[in-house]
Amino acid sequence: MERQPLIIVVICFIMGLVLAPLNDTRFLAAALLGLLILLYLIFRRSDVTVSQVMIMLGFITAGVVWGWAGLSSGSIIANFEGQTVDMSGKVIRSAAYANRQEIWLQIDLIEAAEKQMHIEEKSIAVLYDESLLVLPGDLVKLRGEVRLPASGGNVGEFDYSVYLQRKGIFTRVIAGEIALLRRGTPSFNRYVTIIRNETIAKFFTALPENQAAVISGILFGDTSYLDKSNKETYKNLGVMHVFAVSGMHVSYITALLLLFTTKLKLKSWVKVVLIALGLFGYSALAGFSASVVRATIMTVVGLTAYLVGRRKNFYNALALAAFFWLLLNPADVFAAGFQMSFAAALSIYYLYPLGDKLLFFITRGKDIFIVPLIAQLGLLPLLIYHFGLFSPWSILANIPVVLVVGIIVLSGFIVLLIQSILWPAAEMLLLSMGMLVELTNAFLTLLARLPAAALFVRLPRLWEIILYYVVLVILREKAAGNLKLSLKNKRRIAFFTVMLFAVAVFASFVPNPGQLKVVFLDVGQGDAALIMAPNGKNILVDAAGGGYNGFDVGRDKLVPALHRLGIRKIDLFINSHPDRDHLDGIFAVAEVIPVKEAVLPRLSGRDNLEYQQFLGLLKQRNISYSHLSQGDVIKISPAISMEVLSPPVLIPDDWEVNDQSLVILLQYKEERVIFTGDIQQKAIGYLTAGESDIEADLIKVPHHGSAGSFTAEFYEEVDPDFAVISVGRNNSFGHPSPVVMKYFQQEGIESYRTDQNGATVITSDGLELKVMPNKNR
Repeated sequence: MERQPLIIVVICFIMGLVLAPLNDTRFLAAALLGLLILLYLIFRRSDVTVSQVMIMLGFITAGVVWGWAGLSSGSIIANFEGQTVDMSGKVIRSAAYANRQEIWLQIDLIEAAEKQMHIEEKSIAVLYDESLLVLPGDLVKLRGEVRLPASGGNVGEFDYSVYLQRKGIFTRVIAGEIALLRRGTPSFNRYVTIIRNETIAKFFTALPENQAAVISGILFGDTSYLDKSNKETYKNLGVMHVFAVSGMHVSYITALLLLFTTKLKLKSWVKVVLIALGLFGYSALAGFSASVVRATIMTVVGLTAYLVGRRKNFYNALALAAFFWLLLNPADVFAAGFQMSFAAALSIYYLYPLGDKLLFFITRGKDIFIVPLIAQLGLLPLLIYHFGLFSPWSILANIPVVLVVGIIVLSGFIVLLIQSILWPAAEMLLLSMGMLVELTNAFLTLLARLPAAALFVRLPRLWEIILYYVVLVILREKAAGNLKLSLKNKRRIAFFTVMLFAVAVFASFVPNPGQLKVVFLDVGQGDAALIMAPNGKNILVDAAGGGYNGFDVGRDKLVPALHRLGIRKIDLFINSHPDRDHLDGIFAVAEVIPVKEAVLPRLSGRDNLEYQQFLGLLKQRNISYSHLSQGDVIKISPAISMEVLSPPVLIPDDWEVNDQSLVILLQYKEERVIFTGDIQQKAIGYLTAGESDIEADLIKVPHHGSAGSFTAEFYEEVDPDFAVISVGRNNSFGHPSPVVMKYFQQEGIESYRTDQNGATVITSDGLELKVMPNKNR
């Protein structure tokens, strides 16, 4: 502790921040006690004293308290969700994009239903009218509809609502009108926004849109201007990090400023001050992201250490940067940007000996290859955890991209300095940068077409992540010569390492023995449920699709959810009926995941467009299919079957498509789950009047919980303990009906909604059924 006190203190503080969200005070107290015992056991045979252990526990407790302080207590504005309100407040920050403005506001007054409320709360206004540009410090009044940010309901999905909540923001306002009440007074933040907006505008004036978007993204860390295809290419090849202004960017600018100040023959302390000011200004233009703040602090600490003649301690500088950032933004300890920024810096420094050892055959220019290799090794579990992607071509893609970023950052910084006084020269530099971007994009597009350019990986388990880093540390220490092992011990370690990895790989492919899992996915206003059988078979029941403004539910929500669950094949696709919100997503699924077989209902009328397109897809991909009706049974394994309860073989003429939905009873030993599609009163009447046993432990509520699909008699016969409603937030149909929800409450039926609970996971060993929502309401 005497050698690296700051590092230990910061680690303890971070541990406290991680514990802070725990709501159970007793559990938290037990966790702190457990940590105290653990610290004592770890340090009892070292020179660490009891008082030092208590100090460590104190910083853990401080982290908990600081984390509590950073947790927002809730939102008043959220109570007006879906309503049009008037608000007034001060602009915190603003950004102008191609077709909209995004304005962060500190709201002080809200007016709705002829009532006024004075509040203190942040919100984001989205304005599609560009006639009035606002800046930080301006006081504005606007009218718009209050909406809650998009919520990632599936496992491993990015949750925009949680991201904003960590910044104390719970709502967005789609503004139709905005009025300027008072211009703000001059401020640093205001000038930075003006410079940034004007610079980006000049980029788009001088260059084609795609080139300007990439350059703006690299210089300022803003990916909002990138088109979807470009963004996908960069993300899939693992080079999206170039748009997170980080140590790489800061190091290039530091080198440029150091060269400039050295040429002027300035004193050392003047050099440090000028470089610090330059980096601070650039950090402001980049929005003071975690990565650029971390890199700036570490650079300034390093230069100061050099100035006073002390050797820089990298780990202490990194710990100081993390501590400073988390004091200002405690909730960012859970953010991908914070984690990856610090992990990348640590990996590049710590893993260098391992990279040097692995690339022993390269004699010249080794650093060009080592840096992307060790960065990828250190970030791999985090990349998979946060994005579910791994590209074997990432290292190859990063080598030229890192060089290109260096040229763009250096040239771009010069453009920032001279654009106001020497625009022709700045424009020439921009044109050269644009050509470089065009060549880079062509190279990346070529790489993206190679086999296995982007591999989708399931969400890693905690023990797998820990195992990976333990092995990585052992390999690094061995490469650095810190582990002196006998040949016998080397063989033992190699054997156990290989065995552990074999177990991890085997576990990822082989399902849990005897465990049936049903996942009702969050796909908005639609249906999609995945059945994962103990024998490894995967059955997809319905596949929601459709979308708007370039967003496709199947491609952008359903497919990523299946990938995060580790699904590499669909053995059987069951379509309850051919409505878009139950079928269209299969077209996106079939593009990337093999579908072996499909079943669908015997519709009385088959002129439905989606139905015909679906049949065309099946024929095109040589997927065998069959039509099912009452009495048919799908055998998944000796212990698991799916019995079709409806529709009947002869469908009455007055039944609409919804009533013709397949109703299927999934049975695993003693446990039963009933899937009901979108059946309405006629099919419900048929089921309750028939002889089939429709009792089940859990019901997928018909037609998203509509009142038209509700009868008490039906639920009395099913007699479920649990009910799952697949429904979209703020849908225009008013689903689920208050009548349905009231009935569940009265009858003691536990209900789960995908709009509130996200994906709902059902697990069963055949004797007991457990329900686990992805998130609480």
